[in-house]
Amino acid sequence: RCVGHEDSLCDCPQTEAICSSDLVVQILCDPPVNGSVRINRDTGLLEIYLDGWGYVCDDYWSTEASDTVCRQLGHRRSSFTSTGSYYDNYDFKIDDVQCKSNLFHIDECTYETTHNCYSSEHIEVQCESGGCESLIQNDTVYIYAVYEWHYVCGDQMTQNTADIICRESTNSSAFSFTSIPINSSNYDFPIFGYSFNCTGYEDSLCDCPNVTNSCPNMEIVQITCYTPEEGEVRLTNGDNGLLEVYYDGEWGYVCDDGWIDVNGDVVCSILGYEYALSTSGSHYSSDTNYRLNFIDCTGEEEDLLDCSYGIYTPNYCSSYEHIYISCLPDLCESIIPNLEGEVNPVQYFNQSLFYVCADGFTDNVGQVVCRENTGTDFVTRDSLLRSTLNATHEIYSEVFHCTGSEDSLCQCNTTAQDCSSDLVAQVQCSVVETGTVRINYDTGLLEVYDDGWGYVCSFGWDQTASDTVCRQLGHRGAIGYSAGQFHDNFEFLISNVRCSGNQFHLSDCSYDTTHYCTSTNHLSVDCDSDGCASLLPNLEGTLQTAYYYTDNTWHYICGSTMTMATANVICWENANTTALNYQSVPFNTFVTSNFSIYDSQFNCTGTEESLCDCAVTTQACSYSEIVQIQCDLPENGEVRLSEGHQGFVEHYDNGWNYVCGYYWNQVASDVACNSLGFRRAQGTPQLYYIDLYSPFISVEFCFGNESSILDCSLNTDYTYCYYQPYITCEAGGCESFAPYAEESSVTVEYYTNSTWYYICASNTNDLIADVICLENGNLPHQSVQSVPMTDLPENSTIYPYNFICIGNESSLCNCSTQPQECNNGNVLAIRCQRPENGAIRLTETSHGTLQLYNDGWQPVCDYHTYFVYYYDSERYYWAGPESDVACRSLNFRRAREFSRPYDYASNSDYADYRCLGNETHLSQCEMVTFSICYETVQLSCETDGCESFLPYADEGLVKVRYYTDESWYSICADNINNDTANVICRENGYARGVAIISSFERTDDDYPIYSQQFDCSGV
Repeated sequence: RCVGHEDSLCDCPQTEAICSSDLVVQILCDPPVNGSVRINRDTGLLEIYLDGWGYVCDDYWSTEASDTVCRQLGHRRSSFTSTGSYYDNYDFKIDDVQCKSNLFHIDECTYETTHNCYSSEHIEVQCESGGCESLIQNDTVYIYAVYEWHYVCGDQMTQNTADIICRESTNSSAFSFTSIPINSSNYDFPIFGYSFNCTGYEDSLCDCPNVTNSCPNMEIVQITCYTPEEGEVRLTNGDNGLLEVYYDGEWGYVCDDGWIDVNGDVVCSILGYEYALSTSGSHYSSDTNYRLNFIDCTGEEEDLLDCSYGIYTPNYCSSYEHIYISCLPDLCESIIPNLEGEVNPVQYFNQSLFYVCADGFTDNVGQVVCRENTGTDFVTRDSLLRSTLNATHEIYSEVFHCTGSEDSLCQCNTTAQDCSSDLVAQVQCSVVETGTVRINYDTGLLEVYDDGWGYVCSFGWDQTASDTVCRQLGHRGAIGYSAGQFHDNFEFLISNVRCSGNQFHLSDCSYDTTHYCTSTNHLSVDCDSDGCASLLPNLEGTLQTAYYYTDNTWHYICGSTMTMATANVICWENANTTALNYQSVPFNTFVTSNFSIYDSQFNCTGTEESLCDCAVTTQACSYSEIVQIQCDLPENGEVRLSEGHQGFVEHYDNGWNYVCGYYWNQVASDVACNSLGFRRAQGTPQLYYIDLYSPFISVEFCFGNESSILDCSLNTDYTYCYYQPYITCEAGGCESFAPYAEESSVTVEYYTNSTWYYICASNTNDLIADVICLENGNLPHQSVQSVPMTDLPENSTIYPYNFICIGNESSLCNCSTQPQECNNGNVLAIRCQRPENGAIRLTETSHGTLQLYNDGWQPVCDYHTYFVYYYDSERYYWAGPESDVACRSLNFRRAREFSRPYDYASNSDYADYRCLGNETHLSQCEMVTFSICYETVQLSCETDGCESFLPYADEGLVKVRYYTDESWYSICADNINNDTANVICRENGYARGVAIISSFERTDDDYPIYSQQFDCSGV
């Protein structure tokens, strides 16, 4: 039941159906053409088709480029971009992509078809569907609505509507507009079936009133917007924000290289302000579309381009080199002198300070004044004669008309009025309690009250804290937040805020009242008033009051109509678990609350993901009782991923807490996925920057045989962490798992059909045990035992088949099976022989991570390349002989491909090798050890082909090796002559063979002798 905008058939709703026709569907897809793009569903990487599919390198990549790709794929815009992603295939098709804004196809951008990129320069893009916006490209207007892009009909276009479109797309007004006919046979998008009638005050075309219009004339609108002058400047927040300049036909940023304070005064003067309150560099924005840098003004310039400046060179400045300026604004605000709950005269500042007239002053106006000044509710209003105030301020000559929802008196409409009564309005607001929060109307920054208003530091802040603040302000939650905001006042009251995610009040979270924050550590939070949700505020395993958000308001949930199915849905939505119990309590217990009881009954089946998905029927809550619910919470020590099979790694310790990623690597990812019932980790783990404060744990080192990451070596002493691991688990495939144990047998597990099973001990034999041991990187088995099912974890499952192996299979999955019932209830446990220290392997047989056995398998480290290749341009270690020697050691021909992903780990005795290239085994190379590894070695070995191999020797004779039929051989000395010797020497880089040809007695360490005789002519 696909709508059509889904990215995968797996995203479509399904209904059960019987295929009575027995017909299988076939479809014909349009073949890709050069310039087609796609986002690989398995890797998440961006690919482009140019005579074949390949990748896009991240050099010069920008948000505009991601938006272009998503529009080309039919989406609205990009929601996430990650550059510097690793993948071992670096078949890049294009590089140095540079896109302007509002493009629909990557071919409209500039790019190079040659590249200088490595495997760590891939791009991940996620697209956003849904929502609504308009844009202009080449004067043509487009609107994204109902999950696709449309043209806008030219009928009934007005100047107001054209102005709104230009404001949304280019932050300017419309110069002119017209309608042009379109040929229905060759246009790219459908025409939107509505006409708009904007008032001119809307923020977006999507906010304008509209009426159905089939556009019978088939004409679409084109608009010419006012074009800024070259060098025009603006700040992202009006009188403050990041500096932007219009240069070379496009808005972009100014890099902070060479920036001085007088430059800020020039910018503010251009914008009509007296001077800059503050100006500074080193500010962050993910958008790095810089246009200029090295600006140097004298202070007398009237245009930014009158200053000395440099044209920006791509990739010169990072995302942390933006300029923030705050100009001296024309302030507007209401003021009440006392915040202690007393009646206060209302003052209004607009160029000068005034009193507010009591005539026409309503409760709605009082509510806005209280919200702006105290963040609390309006209580009452009064008036007094201006003459009794002993003040020189005049009464403002206009009356305010507020709806009550405004954040500031400055947002209310006004009409002229002569305050003939000479009465000044007074208001009383409820007392500001400690812990009250507000979002400052002028600055947009988050503030908290504690014997006065102050700021919240961004250290440790996350989405859960943002949701808590927005719920405290009466909203559903937070759309997002922005940390690292600048303000020259840094009177912070709290920092390191840590919320569990379900609180209603910031004071319910933990935080520090001391801080080490600076003026660049402010916060802004964007709240979401739309939508629907349920909430259990404190998930502590006890009965908790349930709440429901709808119609922009939080409600209690009626207890008299509650069912266990509905309670299960609420627990699933809030804690991903089921309900244990629920009860009803009298509503009068909560008489101090501002919430009412929701006047409908929920009719949940129990399978819904959210309470909002349940059917409802209107019904008054007859007993005025509200519901409390107890959920079945996880045990301390449980681990989860934030998005099911993928996401951030979290552990439960009286609440879900983060895992720090300082030393996280591929092995830790595999352990985490295995413990959650998945096969293993898919792809390389990603580390995301986050200000993370305890409580959290840091995984230091895993061997790979642990049943949980909490069984790995952990560190809980860190007080902060900047990196959080994000992993994806692989649910498909098949493998056995039998980790090596030093002194005991281990139970064998088998993964298939997305489930882990134990193996019945009946009908197992030595051949099966050998296959399992070899698949898990060990030598053949040492002993076989059985373990009673009663010794296994609860809910363990035995695989309902027995295995039939002949002994040469590379995996238990390659053995045949037949159904069986495990009558004795015992499961298989084996003890494998350990490899000798010094053995090596690749994790996927002929490719994967190179590992060395040293009382356990550990990755081989490319330590020297990480530190040396910057200084030694002649030598990239592991890009040469080391890789070939490692592959020869494993009986492969040579290395086909080498990569070194960043995979930081800390332990002891990580090995790195230096080879000359003539070695037949890695153990013959020089080995060095390190306690820290930054980059592991990944190889792909070549199994095909044919060659001879003659290790170099200065004076002595050396044995000749020969590779063919996917194996190395020794060459029989019989009938070898000088012609054959010359060919071997020439193939291995020598001029010719020497006169001496000898033979060696074959030893047990030699390769088997090749069964064919060579007859070379010598040429």
